[in-house]
Amino acid sequence: MKISTRSRISSLLVGLLFLAACAGFVAAMVFDKSFLPDLITRSWPALLLLALGLIGMIKRGGRLFSFGMMLVGGGLLIRSQGWFDGILDNVAVWHMIVAALLFIIGIGSIGHALGLNRTHCAPYIEDENGNHIIIDKGIHVDAEDGEVSSIFSEQVVSYDGQVFTGGGFNAIFGSLVVDLSGAVIENNCTIDANGIFGKLIIKRVANVNYAVERSAIFGSVNCSPAAPIEGAPTVTVEANGIFGSVEII
Repeated sequence: MKISTRSRISSLLVGLLFLAACAGFVAAMVFDKSFLPDLITRSWPALLLLALGLIGMIKRGGRLFSFGMMLVGGGLLIRSQGWFDGILDNVAVWHMIVAALLFIIGIGSIGHALGLNRTHCAPYIEDENGNHIIIDKGIHVDAEDGEVSSIFSEQVVSYDGQVFTGGGFNAIFGSLVVDLSGAVIENNCTIDANGIFGKLIIKRVANVNYAVERSAIFGSVNCSPAAPIEGAPTVTVEANGIFGSVEII
């Protein structure tokens, strides 16, 4: 299986980050909390969010969400340290999260309206009667990353008869079904799949192999088993369930 350089780097950084956190936690227990700087003991959740967000910016797809994570981490850091005359002392954490989510949705919508997210392969959605409708509101495709996002909506995207070369799919406060059952996959490719307070379902195409890299934070990632196919291309799915779920069926 071929793993992209970005995936290798991000996975390495995540591993090093958690090993450093483990070392600091053990040192604080064995010695004394004074062993660690005040910035770490008081603001470790904020530093963790900032680090994860920065690492997420390296990965393919999901960069806007990673930036939002950094915004929340920055707000927590300012509040925990009392910087800027304690301007955020009375701001609740969930207020910061909601503000970051609204920012992400707003920037994404403006980018779509200004044509910054051009169509990559012109997928369509299906209505309840099975008619094909070109993508419009609530969903967009990014030209560089082949990224599709469903925000506060329920959408179905089909790649029937199209050559699929990978991309990113995000279900944010809604549901997104990505139908690859009729797609043509000729080479190894990577899918970045994120269920963020929503549900993402990926319908697999037959005659290819799947390798799933799972990460769940108060969410789930499920993949139905399948027998390996010798000589077939491999689709690597980097799946993240964050207060949501990703299902590969």
